[in-house]
Parts: sequence; C-alpha cells; structure tokens
Amino acid sequence: MATVTHSIEHLTPVNSARIRAFHRASHCLTTAKLLCQLIKAIQKHRGATMGYLSGQPAFLAEIDTQEAGIKSLLMILNDVDDRNQSRLPEKAVQHLNSDWYTIQTGWKKDQLLHNFEFHSHLIETLLRLLRRDLRQQLLSYWESPNEGYEKMMVTIFEQMPSYTESLAMLRGLCTNVAVAKACGKDSHDKISFILKQVKEQNLQLKSSLKEAPCDLSLMRGYQSKLSTFTRSIQASILESKKIVVSSAKLFELSTEIIDTLWLAIDKSMLTVERLNYEKLLEVGEGS
Repeated sequence: MATVTHSIEHLTPVNSARIRAFHRASHCLTTAKLLCQLIKAIQKHRGATMGYLSGQPAFLAEIDTQEAGIKSLLMILNDVDDRNQSRLPEKAVQHLNSDWYTIQTGWKKDQLLHNFEFHSHLIETLLRLLRRDLRQQLLSYWESPNEGYEKMMVTIFEQMPSYTESLAMLRGLCTNVAVAKACGKDSHDKISFILKQVKEQNLQLKSSLKEAPCDLSLMRGYQSKLSTFTRSIQASILESKKIVVSSAKLFELSTEIIDTLWLAIDKSMLTVERLNYEKLLEVGEGS
C-alpha cells in the first residue's frame, strides 16, 4: 500500500516573515526574563553590600550568593548575545559585563554611597533596556496591538520593574541605617523621598492592574507586608531619635515584598508568551 505524504505549505515571503517575527518575539522574551533575574540579583547585591560596608559581616554570605548568580546570568546572556538572539542594542551586553566587573572588583573599597550609586546606575541601564528596547520590539511583533495589550506591556516592562527598584533602593539605604544605628541628613532625605515615591507608585500600579489583562494573583497578599515595611521605616528610622530596628529583619521583610513583585512579573511574562503563541495561530488561521 502506497504511503501518502503531505507537505507543509512552502515558505512564501509572508510565511517566512511570520516565522522570523515569532522567533524574534521568543528571543526577546528570553532576554527580558534574563534581564529581570539580573536586576533582581544586583538589587540584592546592592542591599547586602550596603549592610556589609555599614559594619555587618553577616551579609557576606548573601553577597557571595548573589555574585555567583550574577556570574551565571551574565554567562548565559553572553551566550544568547553571541548567537545574535539577545535582541539588545549592539555592544549592550559588553557594557553590562564591564559595569558589573567594576562593581564586583571594587565595592569593598568604595565609599558607601558611591557603592549605592554604582549599583543603581547599572540597574537603571537594565531597566531602560527592558522598558524601551525589549518592550518596543515585542509591541512591533503585533501589527495593531489592542489597548489592553499595550497597557499590559507598560505595566509588566515599565511600572512593576521600576517599582521594585524603588523598594530595593529603600532596602539598601534602610539596611545601612539599621546597621549603623544612625541616619544622617543625606540618608534621611533620600529615604523620605523614595518612601513617598513608593507610596505613589503603589497607587499607580493598583490602578493599572485593574485595566491590564495580567494574572497577578500572587500580589494579593503583599499589601499588608508593604504597609508593615513602610510604617516601620517611618516610625523606626525617619521619626525615631534612636535607631534600634533590626537590619536583618528589615532586609528580610523588604526582600519578601520585592521577590513577590518579581514573581508576579515572571508570571505575567508567561501571559505575554501565551498571547504571542495565540497571535501566531490567529494569523495562520486567517492566511
């Protein structure tokens, strides 16, 4: 009995373009996920080094853990970039490598606030790549994205990561104060400003989440922890004449909140990935 074979429709220019767009979107999401993990690790490294430089050697174990993780993430990101799959601007990964090397080899010799600024500059570079380059590329995959999709992309790639950074900056500065048992004017002003910013970002995010089609069930319980964290900063640091709050507990509580947000971002990126697959099928059915 003869075997009948069915050939897949040959690659017309339209089909080839569709395949290329799908792979670009997939590679873009992979890069975005790597950048998110890298931001999260560098944020923790900044907070832990602030604690260590303030005089608490117990943070050294956390520093070593994060440095090992960052090394692995950069290794993978370099491999993806070498294969021309990272979707980042030319030389971007090389600059990330150089900036991280400067931080890793020099943080023990840095003044405390210089260390804070060096980390923050690198994190801002990563956030900019995430919200500008990668988000725009993913939007370009959709010929005419609907308003809900665009709002979701702003929420996932811009609002939420920026919000985690504000919280992580608070973690680093407050850990320093809690270890040193003192809050100078510069630190007091910085913490006051960022605390106000966190409260505003939280309100903006809650409003955005009502409209963005994201599954963010992981975030339902974090508001109470956030309230505890912000009240503790206000009462124990900004309004207290004597700093007695535990640096370890402050670091742990803030990390729980930040990790919850990053987990919600990870889960939301799965929604973006699913929508990209659905878009491919939608286009295919109409061809």
